[in-house]
Amino acid sequence: MEREQAFFRLWTCKEAFLKVTGEGLSRSTRSYEVEVGPDGARLLWATGIHDAAERFSVYPLDPGNGYAAALFAEARGLTLRRFHWP
Repeated sequence: MEREQAFFRLWTCKEAFLKVTGEGLSRSTRSYEVEVGPDGARLLWATGIHDAAERFSVYPLDPGNGYAAALFAEARGLTLRRFHWP
């Protein structure tokens, strides 16, 4: 189960990058690298975007109950706040 959660956490981060660039699946998922760790995630590099690691931020999200999500932003130093609606 832990391996499955790690896979979906990485996949949602990679998918979010495809969305933020607007390229979608026309960009190979092997043309960029996202590192996911216990303290979050970061974009390491992206082919064709020389300053990608400095330009983009990624935030893995835990929506709960077996779901995974991620947010990518073309900005650095953002503070992500999450609110729970009852």
